[in-house]
Amino acid sequence: MRAFAVVLAAVASASLGVGSARAQSEFEAPQRYGDAGTNHVGVSLGLGSGNGLVWAAGAEYGHFIMDGVAPTAEVSVSGGSQVLTVARTMAALRLLPWRSGSVWPLLVPRAGRLFIENNPDLWGAGGTVGVIVGLSGRVALQVSYEYLRLFPRGDCTTLSTGCSLQRWGLGFVLGF
Repeated sequence: MRAFAVVLAAVASASLGVGSARAQSEFEAPQRYGDAGTNHVGVSLGLGSGNGLVWAAGAEYGHFIMDGVAPTAEVSVSGGSQVLTVARTMAALRLLPWRSGSVWPLLVPRAGRLFIENNPDLWGAGGTVGVIVGLSGRVALQVSYEYLRLFPRGDCTTLSTGCSLQRWGLGFVLGF
């Protein structure tokens, strides 16, 4: 039986405005989530069940170097009463291919290391697909699905999920 957990994440973005020589006039549009020069900061906490109690926690940071493109660093840990503890460190590229209207597609390819309790360390590569739905002003909802393939294959065959990890995500995106 697979354990499924919905992770509720609070994701915030902020504009630092460092080095900006001009003040924003009242006629300019305010910066939106994903605009060049803004930041993506995410914190996730989750509880679930399936094979006993399952928990997760994580953090991520990215800086939008151009509209809709943010290199991101991610760390997380998850575990539970009847599941292995997994810690991971990932490099990702947060992509918002277009940002018109109130529904934006989200693509996040990622790769990095996984440290699994009582198992050899593994590499992981995969990504997230989803949508960001604008709710009001600078608040939006993110709905996503993540798939991660584990390598080398010989070191992950004893895991209950095989050589892949999958999960659904639900969270808020805040811009300030």
